[in-house]
Amino acid sequence: MAPRKRGLVQVKLRITEDLKRRLDKVASKRVDGSLSAEIAERLERSFNAPALAKGVATTVVEELKAIWPVSTGSEKQAGKR
Repeated sequence: MAPRKRGLVQVKLRITEDLKRRLDKVASKRVDGSLSAEIAERLERSFNAPALAKGVATTVVEELKAIWPVSTGSEKQAGKR
């Protein structure tokens, strides 16, 4: 038996045949061709996704504010006076 890489553990996983085929296809394009590395990378990214989404949303809001100023409603009230 080959020595275990430090910090790595084996996990058994059940997935559909279709998902396995799709992962195999993507993994085959990796430099190392590793299905295990592809799955691990995708899982790592899934933990970073909420922070990334929040950052993207914040950037979009800031960009929109820069090109489309938000009305406070005071402009409408000033016109009624």
